[in-house]
This record gives sequence, C-alpha cells and structure tokens, in this order.
Amino acid sequence: MYELVPNYTTVGIDLSVESIFMDELSSKKRNMIRKAKKLGITIHYDFKGENLDRFLSLYEKTIIKNDISDYYRFSKDFLLDNFKRLSGKILIAYAEFEGNIISIAIFLLNAPYIHYHLASNDTNHKGTPANDALIYEIAEYGKKNGYKYFMLGGAGSNSHLHSHKMGFTK
Repeated sequence: MYELVPNYTTVGIDLSVESIFMDELSSKKRNMIRKAKKLGITIHYDFKGENLDRFLSLYEKTIIKNDISDYYRFSKDFLLDNFKRLSGKILIAYAEFEGNIISIAIFLLNAPYIHYHLASNDTNHKGTPANDALIYEIAEYGKKNGYKYFMLGGAGSNSHLHSHKMGFTK
C-alpha cells in the first residue's frame, strides 16, 4: 500500500526504558507535557477512523501552510481503506483543548514498532503543547501494550522539526 522512500535520519523513542518520562524525554519536553496537563489537554484514541474528516480538515491546512508536496496528500477513501485493511494496526489519536481538536495524528502499529505516520496541528493554538502531550501519551500507550520502539520518522532538512523530535529521545 505504501512505497518506502529514504528520507534522511529517523528518530525513535526506546519504549523499553523504565520510565519514558524520565529516561527518554528532555527536560523541556517534560515541562511541556506538565503544562499540557495543567491546561487540561486530553488525549483520545480512535481505532476505527471515525475522526478522519477532522484529521483531513487540519491536515489540508498543514499541507497548504507548509507547501507540502502532493505526494503527502491522501484522499479520505484511501485512508478509510487503510483502516479497513489495517484494522488493529492503525489509529488516530488527538489532543483536545477546550472542546477543540488542536493536534491529531495517524499512527501505524506493527510490533515491535509504532510509527508516527501523518500529523497536523491547529495553528490557532501554536503555543499550546498539545503535540508534545500527544506523542508522549502514544509512547506510554506503546509501552503498556508491549511495543519496543516508537518511530517518529525523519525531518528532512527541517532542523526545527528534527530538534522537536530529538527532545523525545536520548
């Protein structure tokens, strides 16, 4: 269903450590996750693809804002087919703040790996650490469910994105 294409160095979180929070996360990421909890950001899971419209709405804005190639644009039918064919191995997780989804991502699950596949964040909540909380909660989900690694993917030439991902692993 997918073609693998080399895309620079990838970053992963070791889920076998005793404490992801203390053993993997940078102090800055720990502070952002604490802040997210204080703000009341909650994380939700969707294993059936019921939130694909919400995902695609934010994702389309991300594609336009960042001038992302059409290679990364996927139709709703294609993604629904993913949920059908990959049942139990794909999920949408999202961060909610004040009743709004402000960070949302699709993850692929194939033990021993979780793969951070596609993601989007609401630019109206840019200073809110929802994405940090989302990634951390998925890492904890993975650890609790026997996964060994959470692959965050590459960052291409985007040094800010690479630095963001590196904050989740030592």
